Amino acid sequence: MNNKKIGTEPMHKDFMPIDENKCMGMRMKNNFFTLVGFEYKKIFKRKSTYLSFLMIAIVIVLSFGIIIGDTYVEGDKGISKYELMNIDREYSRSVKGYIDENKIKEIIEQNKVLLSDIENSPLSNGEVLLSKETYEKFSMRYSYIARLFRNVYAHKGESFDYDAIDKLSDEDAKLFYNKRLDKIDEMLSNGYFTEAEIRKYHELNFKISTPFYFDHYKGYSVIMQSLVPISIFATLAISICIAPIFASEYSGKTDQLILTSKFGKNKLINAKIFSGITFSFIVSFLTVCITILSNLLIFGFDGANVELQVMFPLMPYPLTMLEAVIVMSIVSLMATILVSTFTMFMSSKLKNPFGVIIITNIILFAPMFISIPENNRVLATIIRLLPVKMFEISDVFSEHFFVFGDFAGAKSFALTSYVFLPVFCFIVCILLIPFTYRAFKKHQIS
Repeated sequence: MNNKKIGTEPMHKDFMPIDENKCMGMRMKNNFFTLVGFEYKKIFKRKSTYLSFLMIAIVIVLSFGIIIGDTYVEGDKGISKYELMNIDREYSRSVKGYIDENKIKEIIEQNKVLLSDIENSPLSNGEVLLSKETYEKFSMRYSYIARLFRNVYAHKGESFDYDAIDKLSDEDAKLFYNKRLDKIDEMLSNGYFTEAEIRKYHELNFKISTPFYFDHYKGYSVIMQSLVPISIFATLAISICIAPIFASEYSGKTDQLILTSKFGKNKLINAKIFSGITFSFIVSFLTVCITILSNLLIFGFDGANVELQVMFPLMPYPLTMLEAVIVMSIVSLMATILVSTFTMFMSSKLKNPFGVIIITNIILFAPMFISIPENNRVLATIIRLLPVKMFEISDVFSEHFFVFGDFAGAKSFALTSYVFLPVFCFIVCILLIPFTYRAFKKHQIS
């Protein structure tokens, strides 16, 4: 006789008890990402999205204009700009190494040869045409290093002296790095820097290793210059794509259906915000990656470990060229997300996507035409917090820092732009999201 009690046998694995809370969570998660998928479909159904992508592609292509076409000397066609770039790269590679006393002395001596070149001949406009040999031996070989002297040996009160190298002797080769520090002290004593900034400047400058290392860094310098217009137009394109995310629901009268639906006042709003931010991040990230990779493939990967000071001698930031490109990319990415978040906020408030685009464009482009006096620190700081300024090399690596005053008797302290700006963007985005959520949720259906 079978003594097993009914209900004591183990259940088959296909009939195990169901965790209802777990299933509910999975359904909610699936519903959320289904809504996100619908939002992405809406974005990619609009013709304006593809026109925006085309605009980004055109700006990226135009950034390579410096290697397209031919060179001309007094109207006569020379070699192509691409060939010139390759020659320039090979000569730069031939002098890579540390910019020490011997290297500087070598450059000064070679410059004397250039000045005494008997084959120099005047052009019709009064300039001098160098012989091919002299041009290749000095101008192309040492041009990047020679630029260092323009800032460091500029006359007191001046930022540049293009003829500085012509006045240097072999003795000056020993004093280059001391002269750089003197020039920095001169700049910091002009009355436009606070005590906190001066302390921070010296603190950062102390971390810079000398002598500087040189290699062909053209790829990284072009990236930093190209990121400015490309980031601006990419941000504009992204704002056009997501401007209708809420406003189109008002203009299309679908807000009446959405706000009375099952997920219309909570999950759908979150899905829209999530879609807008992730779309902005993906497009911006891909744009930056394409810009970086394409430039390095063309100009070369050389120069990643060259100090930023080889390009900007008086800057205090202890960064290499590669690190500077990464820093600019991060700040650019955060600025784009800030504009996107603001665009969604305006979209939740206005009833027409065109109004959103107009307002966003004004905020994005208007500061480009504003010139702020250096001594007006408050207004200058406010302008630097606007997204379009965050794309500029001079603002990301600004000689001025963000200074915070005394707190409970503590000393004021300064933060670099590339540290403060991403944090600022993140905080503003976090503050804007709840306002965007409430604006659409509390919208009165007419």
